[in-house]
Amino acid sequence: MLNTTIDRRSVSNRLRLGITAAALFVAVVIAGSGAAAQIGSALSGSVVDTLNNAIPNVTMTLRNAVTGERFTVTSDTDGRFTFDALPDGDYQGETNAPGFNTTHPFFRIKDGKSNQPTVIPLPLGSIEESVTVTNNAPPPSITGPPARGPRAGMPARDPNAPIVPPMKTRDVRPLYPQNRTDEEATVFLNGIIDTNGLMKGLQVLQPVNDDFARAAFDAVNDWQFAPTRLHGVPVDTAIHITVRFVR
Repeated sequence: MLNTTIDRRSVSNRLRLGITAAALFVAVVIAGSGAAAQIGSALSGSVVDTLNNAIPNVTMTLRNAVTGERFTVTSDTDGRFTFDALPDGDYQGETNAPGFNTTHPFFRIKDGKSNQPTVIPLPLGSIEESVTVTNNAPPPSITGPPARGPRAGMPARDPNAPIVPPMKTRDVRPLYPQNRTDEEATVFLNGIIDTNGLMKGLQVLQPVNDDFARAAFDAVNDWQFAPTRLHGVPVDTAIHITVRFVR
């Protein structure tokens, strides 16, 4: 049945505008809160070494895979980092710290959260050695440590520093193959200086004449070092060696 007490007159223009404005305000608030949740998403974590010690002053940059936008922070004295505002998306990271290898962690931010672990271990940096052998050089000798100085990829050797890089204590020079004195070659080798300062897992990297490869391998495999120390603890260190045989 009809209710005769209901006011069925048309809504006034002023009231209609008021209702519309109120609806728009609610919609903006809802949309704005969602945008704020996305833009205000924080990502935090920490950077540690292989012994789980905090690494301070690590520069970390995240690049949004879609927009290319970059965000950069530096870890504090306890290795902690925080990105205050990251829109949802996929991010490729890059971390840089003296004495450590650069790493590229991946993060995915969805609905303001990241499911990826945020404790990032950084491996120690590798060192590089270069040796030049000439066919008219005197016979190779076994010597003590060469002049002390910074090594590529590692800080200078400071006994009180968190990272004390290796120092060579036994240096064996390669012998130019007598049946190859009219040839030249370059031999690349990879290996590990272990916690005892000995060469471990030495390998020749590229195809090269067997005589040159053997000459380089035999000498380098006899090198010895005072090992790398991380917070006073001996640790393995990767080493890359280039041996050039020059006439």
